[in-house]
Amino acid sequence: MSAHISTSTTLSIPRSLKLVGIIGGVWAILTILAAVFAYLPGHPDFSLFSTYLSDIGDTPGWLQILFNAGTLIAVPIRYLVLVLLALRLNQLGAGRVFTIAFLPILSLVMVVFYLVFLTLMILYEQGVVSRSAPVIWEWLAISTSIVWMLAQSIRLGRADQAGLVGVHA
Repeated sequence: MSAHISTSTTLSIPRSLKLVGIIGGVWAILTILAAVFAYLPGHPDFSLFSTYLSDIGDTPGWLQILFNAGTLIAVPIRYLVLVLLALRLNQLGAGRVFTIAFLPILSLVMVVFYLVFLTLMILYEQGVVSRSAPVIWEWLAISTSIVWMLAQSIRLGRADQAGLVGVHA
């Protein structure tokens, strides 16, 4: 007599989204904070208004390795959050077009910050604005990116969405 045991693993999309989103957000925050604290001893003039985050990542030595390794690890986590977010939206009844167009609409503030940063960097390269003009916009862009990821993951990571009857993970 042959006994066949079948096992399957089911992952909850809402719980996975919430977990991966929180891990991604915390990882990004810890990477930035670790890099800033490691940068401070050699650069006591550090300021969110005068020091680019990318300057920290461009500092020679182990600091550059720390920051760049942290950001390289963060990228696949962010992609996984986007995949889980799309799956969750689909699970909540959003069609494909809505899922594709939902993400950019919610990203409007983040996109605006990145556009302002890009515009100011172009103006800096042309000598129109000083080097310090775009700095805060880089910090705002990355901050809103992290907050967006955390907010979406936590809000849509709830298995029971208010106002959505009969939707279960």
